[in-house]
Amino acid sequence: MTSSSYTIDLEPVGRRVQVGTKSTLLAAAQAAGVELVAVCGGIGSCGTCRVRLMTGELSPLTLIEEVELGLDEIAAGFRLACQARPVSDVRLDIPPESLTTPQRLQVEGQGVEVGLDPVVVPIDLHLSPPSLFDLRSDTTRLKAALAEQGFVIQTIALPVLAGLSEGLRAQDWSARLALRRVDGKAAKNLVAVLPPASPLLGLLAWRYAASMARRLRTWLQFCPRLAPCWGWLLTSAQPSSPPTWLTWSAGKPSPRMAP
Repeated sequence: MTSSSYTIDLEPVGRRVQVGTKSTLLAAAQAAGVELVAVCGGIGSCGTCRVRLMTGELSPLTLIEEVELGLDEIAAGFRLACQARPVSDVRLDIPPESLTTPQRLQVEGQGVEVGLDPVVVPIDLHLSPPSLFDLRSDTTRLKAALAEQGFVIQTIALPVLAGLSEGLRAQDWSARLALRRVDGKAAKNLVAVLPPASPLLGLLAWRYAASMARRLRTWLQFCPRLAPCWGWLLTSAQPSSPPTWLTWSAGKPSPRMAP
């Protein structure tokens, strides 16, 4: 029993359409909203509406197709959409050159590798505890250990420096350091000393206007999902005034001095 309609799958655009037995593949594609290049209007003289049969059966080759398509293309399963008709359910592959530019933009993409260059980077470090043979300060030994890994510490903020020794001892001389790049240079600022493997999550934004800082705080309070369980929002009313960190805990901010 002959079917009165067939299913046409159009790849890679991912469209499917039911068409009658007398419909051409070009008409089927147009019915599915797929725009094929058909400069000649579908009479077969331009040869631009090439498609490749993947599964199923089509009507026999026409004389126009034998002229427009080469032997290699015919052997690979290529047909002219304006000439071929389905005689069963078929799946077609549409090459990019057969799609109009707007349609091609939906299926083509250009992959570009983008290297990550974060402003704040984590460094996991383990220091040997001080001994009678190593009487250097904790700061000196920390800088020396970082220098061995190729990091030059330009500054250590006073709050970080004040809690450095206690924090290192509490964490058995292991820590994750948060280093902030200084103006794109190799030198770094030590902005935090965290427990090992702590995630560096948070939003860091330098503020020059108190009004914008208030807006950011209000915005994050209404959007708690955008703030991590603990992170920092750096705000400052004036460029010369000391910045403050907002430490997020359970969705609520609490200010403290910035490192």
